[in-house]
Amino acid sequence: MDISSPVHPFALSIHQEISIRQALAARNLRLELDGIPRTLWGRETVFQLDPASIQLSRWSDFSFEVLSTAYRDILMASVAPPVGVRQAPAQIKDTDSIRHMFQQHLAPRLKNPIDKGLEILRDRLRSPVKAVEVVPEHRLVRNRKSAITFRDEHSGNLLVVSCVLHASTWRSSALLLPADEYTLLPICRIATNCLFSNTRYGFILSTDEVVVVRVSGTPGETGLSDSCLVEWQSVPWSAEGSGVLTVAMALFCLAMMSLHPQHQSVCPPGAARPLNFWWRSQSPVRAPTYAHHLSLQEFHLPAGAAVEDWRPM
Repeated sequence: MDISSPVHPFALSIHQEISIRQALAARNLRLELDGIPRTLWGRETVFQLDPASIQLSRWSDFSFEVLSTAYRDILMASVAPPVGVRQAPAQIKDTDSIRHMFQQHLAPRLKNPIDKGLEILRDRLRSPVKAVEVVPEHRLVRNRKSAITFRDEHSGNLLVVSCVLHASTWRSSALLLPADEYTLLPICRIATNCLFSNTRYGFILSTDEVVVVRVSGTPGETGLSDSCLVEWQSVPWSAEGSGVLTVAMALFCLAMMSLHPQHQSVCPPGAARPLNFWWRSQSPVRAPTYAHHLSLQEFHLPAGAAVEDWRPM
């Protein structure tokens, strides 16, 4: 008599959840570069910021220490491991293959953390965003395109815009030297995309790094003739581990920042608060409490943080 267990028509698969911090700390796939582009883009150079109008500033507080404190409760939240993530090396021939790699490798890793972060922040920030989607090749005005875009799935409002390029044509380290017009071309491009989309957050994705930016200026086409402040920070593609700022964590934090309705659209140069800015709430019956201005995460005041008394939203 056969007493073996019956074969069920399906098998139950249980995946242990991981923290968002763990999910964002994983190693990026290896990029195999096939061919070396020699020039930056030849298109979309019109209707773009004049390099002379740009003021550059290193976004020094876009760091692991500041971000991991500002979004501490969210990074500790649990999510299901990502599915469908490409881990095999990706062959990079051109910018189209960089976009394709993002959709196969980074977008699936960001989905669950962004969904969970939005779930936590929606009520806290009174955010109108109900869902965030990541879309390739989003068309902007004047036939411009954002290579990879984070947008409100329901309203279509753009939250984070981008451009992509090959590291053989440009590296952000060039911005540390006196910058010529060629060096500023990627900065002009991402800043123009931000102004046209009226979002202050963007990134440049290359085969070596992601360069996150926060843009302040005048939104729309009128802003192309006005002064513009671009704060930038580079995160190496090779960064990995739970105690460092990775490409995935940087993009996740940009998405979280863009959910705050009062800190998403383009503002005048100098008006954006530093990332280590905290609100203080005082009471005669208890000790002061502190909340980060973007996440409203309550925590003890970090060393070196800027602080002001709370003003209701």
